[in-house]
Amino acid sequence: MLKKFSFIFSLTVLFLSSCDDAGIAPDRNRIEFSHTGLKPLTSSQGVYELWFATGSLSDHDDASYKSAGRFNITQDGTVTPENAFNLGRIPDINLTEDAIITIEPPDDRPDTIDGVRLLGGAKVLSGNSLIFNLSMDYNEVLGSLPAQMRSSTAEYMLVSLSTNDTNYYRQGFWFTKNVNGTTQGLTLPVINDSLQWYYRMWLIDSRDSLNVIYYAGGFDNPFGEEDDYRFCYGSVQINIPGNDWIQTGGQCPQDLINLSSGYFRLLVTLEPRGWSWVNAKPFYLKLFYGSIPSSSYGTVHLLNNVTAQSLPNAVVRLYTQ
Repeated sequence: MLKKFSFIFSLTVLFLSSCDDAGIAPDRNRIEFSHTGLKPLTSSQGVYELWFATGSLSDHDDASYKSAGRFNITQDGTVTPENAFNLGRIPDINLTEDAIITIEPPDDRPDTIDGVRLLGGAKVLSGNSLIFNLSMDYNEVLGSLPAQMRSSTAEYMLVSLSTNDTNYYRQGFWFTKNVNGTTQGLTLPVINDSLQWYYRMWLIDSRDSLNVIYYAGGFDNPFGEEDDYRFCYGSVQINIPGNDWIQTGGQCPQDLINLSSGYFRLLVTLEPRGWSWVNAKPFYLKLFYGSIPSSSYGTVHLLNNVTAQSLPNAVVRLYTQ
């Protein structure tokens, strides 16, 4: 059975700082890092990287950020490697203004930001320490979009919009509130093309004998046609997210599926833009998730919003003396 991630990881790690490349110890003693909800990345997904920037918060580009180390997360929430963080590239931590965590490609250079921005936060001075509360709500990441995602709703129907044949209604799901597909059922915010995130849909067969995950397409605009490749039906243009499983074989099920059987789960995730869907599994940033109930034609279902439990955050503390 697919496990629902209702638990969280929490971790605090203490490191001694090292000297910079010139052998001169900067004016700081240690870093503390804690997180909630970060999960392990596979080798194909990449690696986390922590960055600090100096200068005005109103004038930030990628060149402003200096790396403080790459890391991953183990299954129990531990940061790895143990000595992941190093402030040697930060000339003066007192001049830092904010911090971000990115997901960098596997073969990327460690001194440049080429990946997707995951978390970020501005500096807060507290005694002899600088505190950075990192979240996806930071302006350098997704700004106001996560708050909108937390309050969004997802209503869908079992209906075959590609055929308009009631005999096939159990073979399709669409985020619509009527059988014609003209009333939008998904209220997620539009993600601008310039941002590095993307919505994706997944259909999960929960039977112990199968546990198969089918990719159902991706989009950045819930009010328009999917941008990503569609499976298992013809080239019909439908301007709402969803999918029909009319065809079989290849990336489609070997036999026609019955979404009303009680075996299937529906999942909507937030994923780094550009990640390949081929042989992919859902990323851990889950927005909506739930079982597809047995239903009659024309029934509207509400999918559970799990965004608040899924989006991670972190706290970084730098000591100035």
